Amino acid sequence: MKAEAPQATSEHLSIGVIADTHGVLSPAIPPLFAGVSHIIHAGDVGRRPVLRKLAEIAPVTAVSGNADTGKLATSLPTLARGEVGGVRFLVVHKPKSVKRHLPAAREEGIRLIVTGHLHEPGFRWEDGILHLNPGTATAPEEGDSQATVAIVTLLPDGLAVSFIPIHKPPAAPPKSRAKTRAAKSTGSGSRAGGEAKGPEGADGDRARSGDHAAEASAVRLEAAPLAAAPVSGPASA
Repeated sequence: MKAEAPQATSEHLSIGVIADTHGVLSPAIPPLFAGVSHIIHAGDVGRRPVLRKLAEIAPVTAVSGNADTGKLATSLPTLARGEVGGVRFLVVHKPKSVKRHLPAAREEGIRLIVTGHLHEPGFRWEDGILHLNPGTATAPEEGDSQATVAIVTLLPDGLAVSFIPIHKPPAAPPKSRAKTRAAKSTGSGSRAGGEAKGPEGADGDRARSGDHAAEASAVRLEAAPLAAAPVSGPASA
C-alpha cells in the first residue's frame, strides 16, 4: 500500500520559495504565496519592485544572482541565512557555490539550502539537509521548462515541498488583415497600432497577465520525503 504524503494544516508554517524572476513577478504568484510565513528569493531578481511586491505578502530573504546588476546587485548579499519556525536555511544563487558552504552549514544546523540559476525545479536530501531549487518563476529563455515556484511546509516530523506550475498566458490571436486595412482607411489605425505596441498599451498587457493568473493552479507535483531527523534536531554529521 502506497503511503500518502503528509498533509499540511493551517497550524503548519510554510515558506514560499522563488528564483530567477528576471524582473517579472507573475500576478499568479501572490495568491499562491498567500499565508506563507516567509519568502525566499534565490537570485536573478531583475528589478527591485519584484521584492517589494513579495514583501507585501511576507518577510523576504533574497540574494543577488549573476544576472542582477547595478544598485540591486550591490544591495543584496550573495549568500544569506535565516530561520523560520526553528528551521535554519541558507540561500545562494548558483548550486555550484553550495559545496564550499556545506561544512559550516552542517555545523550551524542548516536544514534547508535553496539555490536558483538552473531554471529547472528539483530537490534532493543530503545528510538530513533539503537541497531545493524552485526553478524559474518566469521561464524567460528558450528551452526553459515550465515556470514554477515552490512551497516548503514545516511538518512535525520533517519538511515537505510542493512545486507549483505557473502557466504562460495564451498567445493573442493574429489580427485580421481586413480589419487592419479598415482601420487604416479611417485614419485611426496608426494611433491604435501605436497604443498596442507602446507604453500606452500597458492595459492590454495587464489584461493578458490576468489570464495568466487565472490559469495558474496550485497543484502539488511532487512531495519530498520527510527529513531523516526532526526539523528542530541537530544537523547530521
